[in-house]
Amino acid sequence: MSCFKVLFIDESRRSINTELRRVLAPKGSKPIVRVNNLRREGVYVYCALNAHSGKAFIKIMEKANQYTTMSFLYSLKRHVGRGRIYVVWDNSAAHRSKHVYEKALRKGIHQIYLPKYSPELNIVEEVFRELKMELSNKLFTNLNQLKEEIEKFFKNRNYKFNIKISKYIT
Repeated sequence: MSCFKVLFIDESRRSINTELRRVLAPKGSKPIVRVNNLRREGVYVYCALNAHSGKAFIKIMEKANQYTTMSFLYSLKRHVGRGRIYVVWDNSAAHRSKHVYEKALRKGIHQIYLPKYSPELNIVEEVFRELKMELSNKLFTNLNQLKEEIEKFFKNRNYKFNIKISKYIT
C-alpha cells in the first residue's frame, strides 16, 4: 500500500496596514488603536494544511506567482518527505500554469482544483480567518514585525489546527 497525503493549500496577502476590528472595552470608553495605513507593503503567506492531521506548513513570500508557488511546493515536498502528495487548491493562475503542473507532477505532487469562486470549500481559509483576527488592531511599522507576528501565530498553535474536514464533505 502506498503512502500519500492530502493537503489543502492557499496563499493570503497580509499587509503592514492596520486592520481594525471591534474590541471589548468598558462601557462608555473609546478604545484607542494606533494604526499604520500609509504604506502598501505586505507579504504572502502560503499555507498547506494536512487534511488528516490538521498540521500546517507555511512559507512567507514577497510575491505570489508561478515561481513562488513552485518554491513553496518544493519546500513542502522536502518537509513531507517520501510518498505521493495530493494538493487541493483554487484555480489561481499561479496554480494552473503549465510550469507548475509539470514540475509538480515530476516531484510526485498531484493537483486537484476546487470549483471556481468557491473559497468556502478550502479548509485553509479557516486558518487565514484566525490569522486575520490575530493580526487585527496591531501596529506594524515594517515587514519584519509582520513576519514575526505571523510566525508567532503558527508557533503558538504548534502549527496544528482543529478543523473538521467532515464539514467540507457531503
